[in-house]
Amino acid sequence: MPARHHSPNPWLAGQVELLREKYTDEELRAQYREVLQENARLRWNSFLCARALKEALRRDPALATRTEDLELPEDIRGKLLYNELEVLLDLVQLPAELLRHQNHLDAEDLSVVEAFLKKAGYPPLSAKENVFVHFLQELH
Repeated sequence: MPARHHSPNPWLAGQVELLREKYTDEELRAQYREVLQENARLRWNSFLCARALKEALRRDPALATRTEDLELPEDIRGKLLYNELEVLLDLVQLPAELLRHQNHLDAEDLSVVEAFLKKAGYPPLSAKENVFVHFLQELH
């Protein structure tokens, strides 16, 4: 669930913008009301983030690739999993600043991960403030 005092990470913020371009506010509110039938505690911003991530998965199904299947060295995949980054979608949301603070990743590992992300079309973005990452429960 998104933190009230933090913004979404830059990649996710871009996905929410794409969602708002695709659907009117009225359409999104109608979808939100439907989801509230199943989860009355869901906040609007959490709905938008989850919906935007699902749209991103529709556009690029490779984002659902499990970390253990990524074209990265085994030891780096293990370190990413240790940090609970279970699918590519989790990893692409990390701004460069947050990526640098993942447990057990050294400078060489970071260089490999950043090169992989860039090659995949998802270079790490930058965030000047604290941001949150939204994980899709169905992928974990």
